[in-house]
Amino acid sequence: MRLRNGTVATALLLITCFLSLSWYTAWQNGKEKLIAYQHEFHALKERLRVAEYRTLQRSSELNAILQQFRRAIAETNGSRNAISIFSDETQRLLQDLSNKKSLQVPTIYYHLPHLLKNEESLQPAVQVGLGRTGVSIVMGIPTVKRKVKSYLAETVHSLIDKLSPEEKLDSVIVVFVGETDLDYVHSVVEGLEKGFSVEINSGLLEVISPPASYYPDWSDLKETFGDSKERVKWRTKQNLDYCFLMMYAQKKGTFYVQKTQRKLYCQKWLSLK
Repeated sequence: MRLRNGTVATALLLITCFLSLSWYTAWQNGKEKLIAYQHEFHALKERLRVAEYRTLQRSSELNAILQQFRRAIAETNGSRNAISIFSDETQRLLQDLSNKKSLQVPTIYYHLPHLLKNEESLQPAVQVGLGRTGVSIVMGIPTVKRKVKSYLAETVHSLIDKLSPEEKLDSVIVVFVGETDLDYVHSVVEGLEKGFSVEINSGLLEVISPPASYYPDWSDLKETFGDSKERVKWRTKQNLDYCFLMMYAQKKGTFYVQKTQRKLYCQKWLSLK
């Protein structure tokens, strides 16, 4: 009896080991296939990114050629002698192109190709608020870390204080924190949440900041206007900050106004004609 029980136990143990080994082998094979699929996916994503970038380049080149054709047609003033050296087919093409609009307006990816490296480049890294849309006016307030005193809270308070109840329902204020230091950004958010929790919860006030991937490699900037590298970087970053803020605000309302940080705004400033 003991021998039979031992034989059964051994058999069960062997079966268990076999099943475990089979399961582990299948799991390992599945894991390797998953890793291979991930590599293929990332490779495909990279090829698509490169293809999109090259398409934008070709589009720009075609636009440049189109402009040259237009200038050639304009300079001839319709003279058939000036373009008679071309074939009939080419002449028809030139005439058609001269009467058409540009093939494609360059997108932001043409001017800032580094954005293609990260699909989250145009998404706020920090976004606080209800995302109100459909208002008449959007007010943007850009701010960055300063060595001197910041008047951000006073600026927001002054703007809100001058709005009527009706205007508060038909407006949105977007504070843009142009920093990638998340600790600093969250400190700004906490300060605004303490002072303007009602406005944030009602949808009147929002706070956003860009991701680090939104900005280019600062070491590759071309020096212009005789400015130093630091000055060129400051100008470039300011332009990019304003672009991000305006792109975010564009879909929210009909009109956009950008405000600087100051302690007081005049009474009923929004109602001024």
